[in-house]
Amino acid sequence: DYAVRHQVIFADGVDRCRFRIWPADQAEPEAWLCQESDAALAPDRIRHRAASFGLFQHSGGAIEWSDIRLSPLTFP
Repeated sequence: DYAVRHQVIFADGVDRCRFRIWPADQAEPEAWLCQESDAALAPDRIRHRAASFGLFQHSGGAIEWSDIRLSPLTFP
C-alpha cells in the first residue's frame, strides 16, 4: 500500500503541480517526487484558473484505489 499527495496550486499568475508517493507504513517525505510549473510560459499564453482531480489507469495491471481523501490546502 502507498500514500500519495498531489497538489495543484494557482498563485501569483503561475500554475504549479507536484506530487509525492511513499509506502503507507512510513512517514510522508519532505521532498516532492515531481514538480512542474508554467512559470516559463510567455505572459500572453492562457493559464488555467481551475482544475479537477481524477484517477485513471494508463496501462498495465488493474489498480485498486481506496481510502481516498481530498482536501483543499493553502499555499504560503
